[in-house]
Amino acid sequence: MAESFMTSQEPPNYPGWTPLDAHLDRVSPSITPADFLSFYVLPRRPAVFTAHFADSLGRWTDLDYLNNKAGSVTVKVERLDTRTGGFGSGLPRVEMLFSEFLDKLRKGGEEGEMYLTTQYDDETEAASEDNLPDPFTCPPPCNVLKDDYPLRPGILESLVPHQVNLWLGRSRGSSHGSSHGDIDWTESRSSGLHHDHHDNLYVLLSGYKRFVLFPPSAHPYLAFYGSASGATVHANGAVAYEGESMGSDALSERERWGWETKRLQGVVNDLKKKRKKEKAAAKCGAKLKLKGIGRKKTALEVELETAEEALESAEDKYLDAIGEEGFAGEAVRDDFDALGDVLGVNDELRLNDEMDDASSVSETISASGSVASRTNGKGKGKAKEDNEITEPLSFSRMPTSVLHAKLALPSGSASPSSTEGGPSIHEDVDLKSLKPIVVYLKPGEMLYLPASWIHEVSSASSPSVTATSQKRSREDMSAGDIHMAFNYWFYPPDGTSSAKENGTGGIYKMQPLFDYLGTVIEERWKDSEQTGHSESASKRIKPS
Repeated sequence: MAESFMTSQEPPNYPGWTPLDAHLDRVSPSITPADFLSFYVLPRRPAVFTAHFADSLGRWTDLDYLNNKAGSVTVKVERLDTRTGGFGSGLPRVEMLFSEFLDKLRKGGEEGEMYLTTQYDDETEAASEDNLPDPFTCPPPCNVLKDDYPLRPGILESLVPHQVNLWLGRSRGSSHGSSHGDIDWTESRSSGLHHDHHDNLYVLLSGYKRFVLFPPSAHPYLAFYGSASGATVHANGAVAYEGESMGSDALSERERWGWETKRLQGVVNDLKKKRKKEKAAAKCGAKLKLKGIGRKKTALEVELETAEEALESAEDKYLDAIGEEGFAGEAVRDDFDALGDVLGVNDELRLNDEMDDASSVSETISASGSVASRTNGKGKGKAKEDNEITEPLSFSRMPTSVLHAKLALPSGSASPSSTEGGPSIHEDVDLKSLKPIVVYLKPGEMLYLPASWIHEVSSASSPSVTATSQKRSREDMSAGDIHMAFNYWFYPPDGTSSAKENGTGGIYKMQPLFDYLGTVIEERWKDSEQTGHSESASKRIKPS
Protein backbone atom coordinates (compact mmCIF):
# COMPACT_ATOMS: atom_id res chain seq x y z
CA MET A 1 0.00 0.00 0.00
CA ALA A 2 1.39 3.39 -0.96
CA GLU A 3 2.49 5.63 1.87
CA SER A 4 0.45 8.78 2.42
CA PHE A 5 2.20 12.09 2.79
CA MET A 6 -0.51 13.43 5.08
CA THR A 7 -0.28 12.79 8.81
CA SER A 8 -2.81 12.72 11.60
CA GLN A 9 -0.71 15.14 13.61
CA GLU A 10 -2.37 18.41 14.55
CA PRO A 11 -0.86 21.53 12.99
CA PRO A 12 1.85 23.00 15.23
CA ASN A 13 0.88 25.95 17.38
CA TYR A 14 2.90 28.37 15.29
CA PRO A 15 2.04 31.99 16.18
CA GLY A 16 4.22 33.56 13.48
CA TRP A 17 3.00 35.31 10.36
CA THR A 18 1.07 33.24 7.84
CA PRO A 19 0.07 34.63 4.44
CA LEU A 20 -3.45 35.90 3.80
CA ASP A 21 -2.68 35.96 0.08
CA ALA A 22 0.10 34.63 -2.13
CA HIS A 23 2.31 37.71 -2.02
CA LEU A 24 5.25 39.08 -0.07
CA ASP A 25 5.98 42.72 0.67
CA ARG A 26 8.66 44.32 -1.48
CA VAL A 27 10.72 46.69 0.64
CA SER A 28 13.56 49.09 -0.02
CA PRO A 29 16.90 48.43 1.70
CA SER A 30 16.59 52.01 2.96
CA ILE A 31 14.06 50.78 5.55
CA THR A 32 15.48 51.32 9.03
CA PRO A 33 16.84 48.27 10.86
CA ALA A 34 14.43 48.96 13.73
CA ASP A 35 11.41 48.99 11.41
CA PHE A 36 12.50 45.85 9.58
CA LEU A 37 13.03 44.11 12.91
CA SER A 38 9.58 45.12 14.19
CA PHE A 39 7.55 44.50 11.03
CA TYR A 40 9.30 41.46 9.56
CA VAL A 41 11.94 39.73 11.70
CA LEU A 42 10.08 39.40 15.00
CA PRO A 43 6.69 38.55 13.41
CA ARG A 44 8.58 35.93 11.32
CA ARG A 45 7.46 37.47 8.04
CA PRO A 46 9.43 36.95 4.80
CA ALA A 47 10.07 39.93 2.52
CA VAL A 48 11.77 40.80 -0.76
CA PHE A 49 14.34 43.59 -0.87
CA THR A 50 14.35 45.51 -4.13
CA ALA A 51 18.13 46.10 -4.07
CA HIS A 52 21.35 44.80 -2.53
CA PHE A 53 23.14 46.27 0.48
CA ALA A 54 26.70 45.85 -0.91
CA ASP A 55 27.68 46.87 -4.45
CA SER A 56 31.00 45.06 -4.03
CA LEU A 57 29.23 41.70 -4.30
CA GLY A 58 28.60 42.54 -7.95
CA ARG A 59 32.28 41.82 -8.66
CA TRP A 60 31.61 38.13 -8.15
CA THR A 61 29.66 37.81 -11.39
CA ASP A 62 33.05 38.21 -13.10
CA LEU A 63 34.32 34.62 -12.92
CA ASP A 64 37.86 35.79 -13.66
CA TYR A 65 37.70 37.96 -10.54
CA LEU A 66 36.55 34.98 -8.46
CA ASN A 67 39.26 32.78 -9.95
CA ASN A 68 42.04 35.28 -9.31
CA LYS A 69 40.99 35.93 -5.73
CA ALA A 70 39.75 32.52 -4.58
CA GLY A 71 40.78 29.95 -7.19
CA SER A 72 43.37 28.28 -4.95
CA VAL A 73 40.97 27.23 -2.17
CA THR A 74 39.44 23.76 -2.01
CA VAL A 75 35.65 23.39 -2.15
CA LYS A 76 33.14 20.54 -2.11
CA VAL A 77 30.53 20.52 -4.85
CA GLU A 78 27.32 18.58 -5.36
CA ARG A 79 26.74 16.49 -8.45
CA LEU A 80 23.47 16.52 -10.34
CA ASP A 81 21.08 13.87 -9.02
CA THR A 82 20.08 12.05 -12.21
CA ARG A 83 17.05 10.58 -10.43
CA THR A 84 15.47 13.99 -9.97
CA GLY A 85 17.35 16.34 -12.29
CA GLY A 86 18.14 18.55 -9.31
CA PHE A 87 20.49 19.13 -6.41
CA GLY A 88 20.15 19.08 -2.63
CA SER A 89 20.23 15.28 -2.26
CA GLY A 90 22.43 13.17 -0.03
CA LEU A 91 24.80 12.19 -2.85
CA PRO A 92 28.48 12.34 -1.84
CA ARG A 93 30.09 15.64 -2.73
CA VAL A 94 33.20 16.03 -4.87
CA GLU A 95 36.26 17.88 -3.59
CA MET A 96 38.24 20.09 -5.99
CA LEU A 97 39.97 23.42 -6.32
CA PHE A 98 37.59 26.34 -6.77
CA SER A 99 39.43 27.22 -9.99
CA GLU A 100 38.73 23.72 -11.34
CA PHE A 101 35.05 24.07 -10.48
CA LEU A 102 34.85 27.45 -12.25
CA ASP A 103 36.51 25.93 -15.30
CA LYS A 104 33.93 23.13 -15.42
CA LEU A 105 31.11 25.67 -15.17
CA ARG A 106 32.53 27.59 -18.11
CA LYS A 107 32.83 24.47 -20.26
CA GLY A 108 29.31 23.28 -19.54
CA GLY A 109 28.16 19.85 -20.66
CA GLU A 110 28.08 16.96 -18.20
CA GLU A 111 31.18 18.26 -16.42
CA GLY A 112 29.33 21.46 -15.62
CA GLU A 113 26.43 19.63 -13.95
CA MET A 114 27.70 20.58 -10.51
CA TYR A 115 26.60 22.98 -7.82
CA LEU A 116 28.56 24.80 -5.13
CA THR A 117 26.49 24.85 -1.98
CA THR A 118 26.99 25.17 1.78
CA GLN A 119 30.45 23.96 2.81
CA TYR A 120 29.72 22.26 6.13
CA ASP A 121 31.87 19.35 7.29
CA ASP A 122 30.29 16.00 6.47
CA GLU A 123 31.21 14.49 9.82
CA THR A 124 31.61 17.10 12.53
CA GLU A 125 31.44 20.81 13.10
CA ALA A 126 34.77 22.60 13.18
CA ALA A 127 35.85 23.09 16.78
CA SER A 128 37.50 26.23 18.09
CA GLU A 129 40.37 26.31 20.55
CA ASP A 130 37.91 25.98 23.45
CA ASN A 131 36.54 22.71 22.04
CA LEU A 132 33.17 24.21 21.23
CA PRO A 133 31.96 24.45 17.63
CA ASP A 134 32.74 27.87 16.25
CA PRO A 135 29.61 30.04 16.55
CA PHE A 136 30.26 31.46 13.06
CA THR A 137 31.40 29.59 9.97
CA CYS A 138 33.00 31.29 6.98
CA PRO A 139 33.77 28.41 4.61
CA PRO A 140 35.69 28.57 1.31
CA PRO A 141 35.55 30.42 -0.96
CA CYS A 142 33.83 33.05 1.22
CA ASN A 143 36.76 33.04 3.64
CA VAL A 144 39.05 34.61 1.04
CA LEU A 145 36.40 37.02 -0.26
CA LYS A 146 35.71 38.74 3.06
CA ASP A 147 36.76 42.16 1.80
CA ASP A 148 33.66 42.20 -0.41
CA TYR A 149 30.93 41.85 2.23
CA PRO A 150 30.25 42.85 5.85
CA LEU A 151 30.04 40.41 8.74
CA ARG A 152 26.65 41.86 9.68
CA PRO A 153 24.49 43.64 7.08
CA GLY A 154 23.18 46.84 8.62
CA ILE A 155 19.57 45.93 7.88
CA LEU A 156 19.88 42.89 10.20
CA GLU A 157 22.32 44.34 12.70
CA SER A 158 20.42 42.90 15.69
CA LEU A 159 20.81 39.30 14.54
CA VAL A 160 23.92 37.24 15.30
CA PRO A 161 25.38 35.65 12.13
CA HIS A 162 25.94 31.89 12.02
CA GLN A 163 27.32 31.25 8.51
CA VAL A 164 27.78 32.67 5.03
CA ASN A 165 27.61 30.67 1.80
CA LEU A 166 28.17 31.09 -1.91
CA TRP A 167 25.71 29.20 -4.14
CA LEU A 168 26.99 28.76 -7.66
CA GLY A 169 25.87 26.61 -10.58
CA ARG A 170 24.53 26.75 -14.11
CA SER A 171 21.27 26.07 -15.89
CA ARG A 172 20.59 24.49 -19.25
CA GLY A 173 19.99 27.08 -21.94
CA SER A 174 16.86 26.79 -24.09
CA SER A 175 14.85 28.76 -26.61
CA HIS A 176 11.52 27.31 -25.52
CA GLY A 177 8.68 29.53 -24.44
CA SER A 178 8.36 30.56 -20.81
CA SER A 179 5.64 31.06 -18.27
CA HIS A 180 7.18 33.99 -16.44
CA GLY A 181 8.65 36.70 -18.59
CA ASP A 182 11.36 35.31 -20.84
CA ILE A 183 12.55 32.67 -18.37
CA ASP A 184 12.20 29.03 -19.38
CA TRP A 185 11.61 27.26 -16.07
CA THR A 186 11.44 23.88 -17.79
CA GLU A 187 15.24 24.13 -18.07
CA SER A 188 15.77 25.16 -14.44
CA ARG A 189 17.59 23.29 -11.67
CA SER A 190 15.94 22.68 -8.30
CA SER A 191 17.20 22.63 -4.73
CA GLY A 192 14.45 20.28 -3.60
CA LEU A 193 11.85 21.16 -0.97
CA HIS A 194 13.50 21.77 2.41
CA HIS A 195 13.86 24.16 5.31
CA ASP A 196 16.83 25.80 7.02
CA HIS A 197 17.38 26.04 10.77
CA HIS A 198 18.48 29.68 10.67
CA ASP A 199 17.12 32.99 9.43
CA ASN A 200 18.22 33.48 5.84
CA LEU A 201 19.17 36.59 3.86
CA TYR A 202 19.44 35.43 0.25
CA VAL A 203 21.28 37.81 -2.10
CA LEU A 204 20.81 37.04 -5.81
CA LEU A 205 23.80 38.06 -7.93
CA SER A 206 23.25 36.31 -11.27
CA GLY A 207 20.50 34.29 -12.95
CA TYR A 208 16.88 34.06 -11.84
CA LYS A 209 15.28 32.23 -8.91
CA ARG A 210 11.77 31.00 -8.28
CA PHE A 211 10.94 30.24 -4.66
CA VAL A 212 8.00 28.11 -3.57
CA LEU A 213 7.42 28.98 0.09
CA PHE A 214 5.34 27.40 2.86
CA PRO A 215 5.06 28.63 6.47
CA PRO A 216 6.45 26.37 9.23
CA SER A 217 2.87 25.38 10.12
CA ALA A 218 2.85 23.25 6.93
CA HIS A 219 5.67 21.04 8.20
CA PRO A 220 3.56 18.00 9.28
CA TYR A 221 2.06 17.67 5.80
CA LEU A 222 5.13 17.84 3.56
CA ALA A 223 6.77 14.46 4.23
CA PHE A 224 10.13 15.42 5.64
CA TYR A 225 12.73 12.73 6.15
CA GLY A 226 12.68 13.83 9.77
CA SER A 227 9.49 12.31 11.16
CA ALA A 228 6.71 14.87 11.56
CA SER A 229 5.40 13.06 14.63
CA GLY A 230 8.78 13.42 16.32
CA ALA A 231 9.46 17.00 15.24
CA THR A 232 9.08 20.11 17.37
CA VAL A 233 8.06 23.37 15.73
CA HIS A 234 9.10 26.13 18.12
CA ALA A 235 7.12 29.34 18.49
CA ASN A 236 9.59 31.21 16.26
CA GLY A 237 9.24 28.54 13.55
CA ALA A 238 12.53 26.73 14.15
CA VAL A 239 12.10 22.96 13.68
CA ALA A 240 14.00 20.35 15.71
CA TYR A 241 13.77 16.62 15.08
CA GLU A 242 13.53 13.72 17.47
CA GLY A 243 16.94 12.75 18.80
CA GLU A 244 18.35 16.24 18.26
CA SER A 245 18.94 18.77 21.01
CA MET A 246 18.51 21.91 18.92
CA GLY A 247 16.55 24.68 20.62
CA SER A 248 14.54 27.59 19.29
CA ASP A 249 17.77 29.60 18.91
CA ALA A 250 19.32 26.85 16.69
CA LEU A 251 21.97 26.06 19.30
CA SER A 252 22.32 22.54 20.62
CA GLU A 253 22.10 22.12 24.40
CA ARG A 254 25.80 21.37 24.49
CA GLU A 255 26.68 24.51 22.54
CA ARG A 256 24.28 26.72 24.49
CA TRP A 257 25.50 25.74 27.94
CA GLY A 258 29.13 25.39 26.88
CA TRP A 259 29.19 28.97 25.63
CA GLU A 260 27.11 30.20 28.57
CA THR A 261 29.58 28.54 30.95
CA LYS A 262 32.43 30.29 29.18
CA ARG A 263 30.60 33.64 29.30
CA LEU A 264 29.76 33.33 32.99
CA GLN A 265 33.31 32.26 33.81
CA GLY A 266 34.45 35.59 32.41
CA VAL A 267 31.79 37.44 34.42
CA VAL A 268 32.87 35.70 37.64
CA ASN A 269 36.54 36.40 36.97
CA ASP A 270 35.87 40.10 36.37
CA LEU A 271 33.75 40.39 39.52
CA LYS A 272 36.44 38.69 41.60
CA LYS A 273 39.00 41.18 40.35
CA LYS A 274 36.69 44.04 41.30
CA ARG A 275 35.99 42.46 44.68
CA LYS A 276 39.70 42.18 45.41
CA LYS A 277 40.13 45.89 44.67
CA GLU A 278 37.11 46.68 46.83
CA LYS A 279 38.59 44.75 49.77
CA ALA A 280 41.94 46.46 49.34
CA ALA A 281 40.30 49.89 49.30
CA ALA A 282 38.23 49.09 52.38
CA LYS A 283 41.30 47.81 54.21
CA CYS A 284 43.22 50.96 53.44
CA GLY A 285 40.33 52.98 54.78
CA ALA A 286 40.23 50.93 58.00
CA LYS A 287 36.56 50.18 57.32
CA LEU A 288 36.91 46.42 57.00
CA LYS A 289 34.86 44.41 59.47
CA LEU A 290 35.48 40.78 60.26
CA LYS A 291 33.43 38.46 58.11
CA GLY A 292 30.20 37.41 59.78
CA ILE A 293 30.31 39.96 62.62
CA GLY A 294 27.58 42.44 61.83
CA ARG A 295 28.81 43.22 58.35
CA LYS A 296 26.37 43.41 55.48
CA LYS A 297 27.40 42.08 52.11
CA THR A 298 28.35 44.71 49.61
CA ALA A 299 26.42 45.00 46.37
CA LEU A 300 29.48 43.61 44.58
CA GLU A 301 29.54 40.55 46.84
CA VAL A 302 25.87 39.88 46.16
CA GLU A 303 26.45 40.24 42.43
CA LEU A 304 29.41 37.85 42.62
CA GLU A 305 27.41 35.23 44.52
CA THR A 306 24.60 35.45 41.99
CA ALA A 307 27.05 35.05 39.10
CA GLU A 308 28.72 32.06 40.77
CA GLU A 309 25.35 30.36 41.26
CA ALA A 310 24.49 30.97 37.59
CA LEU A 311 27.88 29.57 36.56
CA GLU A 312 27.36 26.43 38.63
CA SER A 313 23.93 25.94 37.07
CA ALA A 314 25.33 26.39 33.55
CA GLU A 315 28.12 23.89 34.26
CA ASP A 316 25.58 21.33 35.43
CA LYS A 317 23.48 21.82 32.30
CA TYR A 318 26.57 21.53 30.11
CA LEU A 319 27.49 18.22 31.74
CA ASP A 320 23.91 17.00 31.37
CA ALA A 321 23.99 17.88 27.66
CA ILE A 322 27.25 16.00 27.21
CA GLY A 323 25.78 12.97 28.94
CA GLU A 324 22.58 13.00 26.90
CA GLU A 325 24.52 13.09 23.64
CA GLY A 326 25.85 9.66 24.59
CA PHE A 327 29.22 8.36 25.68
CA ALA A 328 31.35 6.72 23.00
CA GLY A 329 34.28 5.21 24.89
CA GLU A 330 37.62 5.72 23.17
CA ALA A 331 36.12 6.63 19.80
CA VAL A 332 36.50 10.37 20.27
CA ARG A 333 38.49 12.80 22.39
CA ASP A 334 37.52 13.53 25.98
CA ASP A 335 34.80 16.15 26.10
CA PHE A 336 35.23 16.60 29.81
CA ASP A 337 38.79 17.63 29.00
CA ALA A 338 37.15 20.01 26.53
CA LEU A 339 35.06 21.32 29.41
CA GLY A 340 38.32 22.05 31.19
CA ASP A 341 39.28 24.25 28.24
CA VAL A 342 35.90 25.98 28.34
CA LEU A 343 36.32 26.71 32.04
CA GLY A 344 40.02 27.57 31.87
CA VAL A 345 41.35 30.84 33.26
CA ASN A 346 44.62 32.57 32.48
CA ASP A 347 47.77 32.22 34.56
CA GLU A 348 47.34 35.56 36.24
CA LEU A 349 43.93 34.60 37.57
CA ARG A 350 45.15 31.17 38.64
CA LEU A 351 47.71 32.86 40.93
CA ASN A 352 45.02 35.05 42.40
CA ASP A 353 43.79 33.76 45.74
CA GLU A 354 40.33 34.96 44.80
CA MET A 355 40.25 32.52 41.90
CA ASP A 356 40.57 29.14 43.61
CA ASP A 357 38.34 26.51 42.05
CA ALA A 358 35.78 28.72 40.30
CA SER A 359 34.48 25.64 38.51
CA SER A 360 32.20 23.25 40.36
CA VAL A 361 33.14 20.44 37.99
CA SER A 362 36.91 20.58 38.21
CA GLU A 363 37.08 17.21 39.95
CA THR A 364 34.80 15.65 37.35
CA ILE A 365 37.04 16.76 34.50
CA SER A 366 39.90 14.45 35.43
CA ALA A 367 37.60 11.42 35.66
CA SER A 368 35.93 12.01 32.34
CA GLY A 369 34.68 9.81 29.56
CA SER A 370 34.25 10.56 25.87
CA VAL A 371 31.27 11.82 23.97
CA ALA A 372 29.99 11.67 20.42
CA SER A 373 26.94 13.49 19.14
CA ARG A 374 24.34 11.53 17.24
CA THR A 375 24.22 14.40 14.78
CA ASN A 376 26.54 17.33 14.39
CA GLY A 377 24.43 19.31 16.84
CA LYS A 378 22.95 21.64 14.24
CA GLY A 379 19.85 19.80 13.20
CA LYS A 380 21.69 18.42 10.19
CA GLY A 381 21.03 14.79 10.96
CA LYS A 382 20.44 12.48 8.01
CA ALA A 383 18.10 9.62 7.26
CA LYS A 384 19.42 6.44 5.66
CA GLU A 385 18.12 5.71 2.19
CA ASP A 386 18.71 3.08 -0.49
CA ASN A 387 22.02 2.85 -2.36
CA GLU A 388 23.82 4.34 0.64
CA ILE A 389 22.42 7.80 -0.12
CA THR A 390 21.60 9.78 2.99
CA GLU A 391 19.05 12.57 2.93
CA PRO A 392 19.00 15.48 5.41
CA LEU A 393 16.12 15.32 7.87
CA SER A 394 15.14 18.84 6.83
CA PHE A 395 14.39 17.77 3.23
CA SER A 396 11.00 16.62 1.95
CA ARG A 397 10.38 13.25 0.32
CA MET A 398 8.00 14.90 -2.12
CA PRO A 399 9.53 14.94 -5.63
CA THR A 400 10.00 18.43 -7.00
CA SER A 401 8.10 17.53 -10.18
CA VAL A 402 5.05 16.64 -8.08
CA LEU A 403 5.32 19.87 -6.11
CA HIS A 404 5.45 21.88 -9.33
CA ALA A 405 2.61 19.94 -10.97
CA LYS A 406 0.27 20.45 -8.02
CA LEU A 407 0.94 24.19 -8.13
CA ALA A 408 0.73 24.34 -11.96
CA LEU A 409 4.34 25.52 -12.28
CA PRO A 410 6.61 24.63 -15.22
CA SER A 411 9.32 22.29 -14.00
CA GLY A 412 12.81 21.23 -14.98
CA SER A 413 12.72 18.27 -12.60
CA ALA A 414 12.21 14.65 -13.59
CA SER A 415 9.01 12.83 -12.66
CA PRO A 416 9.29 10.10 -10.00
CA SER A 417 10.06 6.65 -11.36
CA SER A 418 7.73 3.70 -10.97
CA THR A 419 10.03 2.29 -8.28
CA GLU A 420 9.21 5.32 -6.13
CA GLY A 421 5.52 4.52 -6.17
CA GLY A 422 4.43 6.93 -8.86
CA PRO A 423 2.41 10.12 -8.51
CA SER A 424 -0.56 8.36 -6.87
CA ILE A 425 1.05 8.43 -3.43
CA HIS A 426 0.91 12.24 -3.47
CA GLU A 427 -2.72 12.67 -4.51
CA ASP A 428 -4.00 13.33 -0.99
CA VAL A 429 -1.75 16.35 -0.44
CA ASP A 430 -3.71 19.58 -0.87
CA LEU A 431 -0.78 21.95 -1.24
CA LYS A 432 -2.90 25.02 -1.88
CA SER A 433 -4.52 24.66 1.54
CA LEU A 434 -1.05 25.01 3.09
CA LYS A 435 -0.84 28.64 1.91
CA PRO A 436 2.08 28.47 -0.54
CA ILE A 437 3.68 31.61 -1.95
CA VAL A 438 5.55 31.67 -5.25
CA VAL A 439 8.23 34.38 -5.37
CA TYR A 440 10.36 35.36 -8.37
CA LEU A 441 13.74 36.92 -7.68
CA LYS A 442 15.92 38.68 -10.24
CA PRO A 443 19.56 39.82 -10.03
CA GLY A 444 19.98 42.70 -7.63
CA GLU A 445 17.20 41.58 -5.28
CA MET A 446 17.28 39.86 -1.89
CA LEU A 447 14.92 37.60 0.03
CA TYR A 448 14.63 37.53 3.81
CA LEU A 449 13.33 34.16 4.99
CA PRO A 450 12.80 33.39 8.71
CA ALA A 451 14.05 30.08 10.10
CA SER A 452 12.26 26.92 8.93
CA TRP A 453 10.12 28.62 6.31
CA ILE A 454 9.88 25.69 3.91
CA HIS A 455 11.13 26.41 0.40
CA GLU A 456 12.05 24.96 -2.96
CA VAL A 457 14.33 27.03 -5.18
CA SER A 458 14.47 26.72 -8.98
CA SER A 459 17.43 28.40 -10.72
CA ALA A 460 17.32 29.52 -14.35
CA SER A 461 19.47 31.33 -16.88
CA SER A 462 19.14 34.94 -17.91
CA PRO A 463 16.56 35.62 -20.65
CA SER A 464 19.17 36.82 -23.14
CA VAL A 465 21.04 33.55 -22.76
CA THR A 466 17.89 31.47 -23.07
CA ALA A 467 16.93 33.15 -26.33
CA THR A 468 20.24 32.44 -28.04
CA SER A 469 21.39 29.22 -26.45
CA GLN A 470 20.63 27.02 -29.46
CA LYS A 471 23.08 29.02 -31.54
CA ARG A 472 26.01 28.12 -29.27
CA SER A 473 27.81 24.86 -28.71
CA ARG A 474 27.83 23.29 -25.25
CA GLU A 475 31.56 24.01 -25.08
CA ASP A 476 31.00 27.73 -25.63
CA MET A 477 28.69 28.65 -22.77
CA SER A 478 29.09 32.16 -21.38
CA ALA A 479 28.82 33.32 -17.79
CA GLY A 480 25.24 34.28 -18.61
CA ASP A 481 24.23 30.68 -17.96
CA ILE A 482 25.56 30.96 -14.42
CA HIS A 483 23.25 31.40 -11.46
CA MET A 484 24.92 32.76 -8.36
CA ALA A 485 23.73 33.79 -4.91
CA PHE A 486 25.30 34.71 -1.60
CA ASN A 487 23.51 34.18 1.67
CA TYR A 488 23.75 34.77 5.39
CA TRP A 489 22.35 32.47 8.03
CA PHE A 490 21.53 34.09 11.38
CA TYR A 491 20.61 32.55 14.71
CA PRO A 492 16.81 32.85 14.78
CA PRO A 493 15.49 35.30 17.38
CA ASP A 494 13.31 33.60 19.99
CA GLY A 495 12.72 36.53 22.34
CA THR A 496 9.67 38.73 22.55
CA SER A 497 11.08 42.24 22.63
CA SER A 498 13.09 44.34 20.21
CA ALA A 499 14.45 46.49 23.03
CA LYS A 500 16.31 45.77 26.24
CA GLU A 501 14.66 47.27 29.30
CA ASN A 502 16.71 47.66 32.49
CA GLY A 503 19.28 45.27 31.10
CA THR A 504 16.76 42.51 30.44
CA GLY A 505 14.81 41.37 27.42
CA GLY A 506 15.92 41.40 23.82
CA ILE A 507 15.27 39.51 20.62
CA TYR A 508 16.86 36.35 22.06
CA LYS A 509 15.66 34.62 25.22
CA MET A 510 19.29 34.38 26.32
CA GLN A 511 20.25 37.85 25.11
CA PRO A 512 23.44 38.17 27.23
CA LEU A 513 24.69 34.91 25.70
CA PHE A 514 24.05 36.14 22.16
CA ASP A 515 25.64 39.51 22.94
CA TYR A 516 28.68 37.52 24.05
CA LEU A 517 28.62 35.29 20.95
CA GLY A 518 28.36 38.38 18.77
CA THR A 519 31.47 39.81 20.43
CA VAL A 520 33.37 36.52 20.03
CA ILE A 521 32.42 36.33 16.35
CA GLU A 522 33.42 39.94 15.67
CA GLU A 523 36.78 39.50 17.40
CA ARG A 524 37.58 36.34 15.45
CA TRP A 525 36.45 38.02 12.22
CA LYS A 526 38.85 40.93 12.82
CA ASP A 527 41.68 38.57 13.77
CA SER A 528 41.19 36.54 10.59
CA GLU A 529 41.13 39.72 8.51
CA GLN A 530 44.46 40.83 9.97
CA THR A 531 45.93 37.37 9.41
CA GLY A 532 44.66 37.32 5.84
CA HIS A 533 46.09 40.75 5.06
CA SER A 534 49.45 39.76 6.57
CA GLU A 535 49.59 36.59 4.48
CA SER A 536 48.67 38.51 1.34
CA ALA A 537 51.41 41.05 2.01
CA SER A 538 54.01 38.35 2.64
CA LYS A 539 53.16 36.70 -0.67
CA ARG A 540 53.87 39.98 -2.46
CA ILE A 541 57.36 40.22 -0.93
CA LYS A 542 59.90 38.55 -3.21
CA PRO A 543 63.03 37.04 -1.66
CA SER A 544 66.23 38.89 -2.48
